[in-house]
Amino acid sequence: MEETPLWITALIVVLFVLLPIGISFLGAKNIYRVHRFRKGTERRMGTVVDIRQSTSQGGEDQDPTTLYQPMFEFSGPGGGLLRGETPTASANQNFQQGTEHAILVNFDEPGIVHMSGNRPYIFGLVMVCAGGVLAFFGLGVSTGLI
Repeated sequence: MEETPLWITALIVVLFVLLPIGISFLGAKNIYRVHRFRKGTERRMGTVVDIRQSTSQGGEDQDPTTLYQPMFEFSGPGGGLLRGETPTASANQNFQQGTEHAILVNFDEPGIVHMSGNRPYIFGLVMVCAGGVLAFFGLGVSTGLI
């Protein structure tokens, strides 16, 4: 049997081992960042003052999806009004202006607010798991080529 060229082995290692490890690292970093932010949060009622809209194009067979990123106004620790925006856009955040919603605010970073829920943690966990599984199988394939 002929030996696999070095460049093919290196390409497989980069695509199926190093890249998935990087994806896992970014997922773990996201989990850490969200946890650190939420550790110091307070639950407040925020009023929607603005909504940024963007369109996400799906695949060829899918219709475009409209994503919404609301900006909230809420009372600060001293009673003054502050504004904060969600860090991500979502299709299910199509709120009407002037409506009130429960938000999580970290007054160390008042320009960013989170909606309650575990979606950021789940997203990070999926990245960690998917990257780990791909790296595990990629490592098995690449060691078989050496």
